[in-house]
Amino acid sequence: MGAVLPVTLARVPHHTKQSINEKIRVDTESRVAQAVEDGPEGVSGRLAELRAEWDIDRAAELHGGIAAIGGSALALTVSKKFFAIPMIIGASLVLGALFGWSPQYAILRRLGFRTAGEIERERNQLLSGGDGTANAGGKRATRGALGGDVDPLGGGDVIGNGGSLKDFDDADLQPADDSDVMLPPR
Repeated sequence: MGAVLPVTLARVPHHTKQSINEKIRVDTESRVAQAVEDGPEGVSGRLAELRAEWDIDRAAELHGGIAAIGGSALALTVSKKFFAIPMIIGASLVLGALFGWSPQYAILRRLGFRTAGEIERERNQLLSGGDGTANAGGKRATRGALGGDVDPLGGGDVIGNGGSLKDFDDADLQPADDSDVMLPPR
């Protein structure tokens, strides 16, 4: 009976203090409400911002890369003791990738960095007019505040008729089946 690694989309929030998760959720809801209130131009503007937003994994990778290069440069030019920096950063990146927690993830969450799933949830809420619904059809489309059916992964492109809508909540962050979960060998 081995330990199960957290589901990818849930691993970071699972290891984040509830007060930080709540702040991120409230801030997201506030931005969605403001964009919807501002009308189609507000929604379009916010969707453009979301396309450019860096998720926590991208920020951690950049931080890790810069620290590893800097630590290696210092080790080669100043003292071999600086090789500890890329080793520590590497271990931190492994912790973040496997478990959703590392010192740098904790700092980045406090700074407001969100997961890709949290960013996608905001996109879906914007595209559904702020009511938090998403399409259950195979195209993953929503009837949005911009009118018509919109592909949330395609940057707001209008697509064909999408079918029925369903609530989009934490259950949508769970894997569809066991093939989406990586289990360690037993």
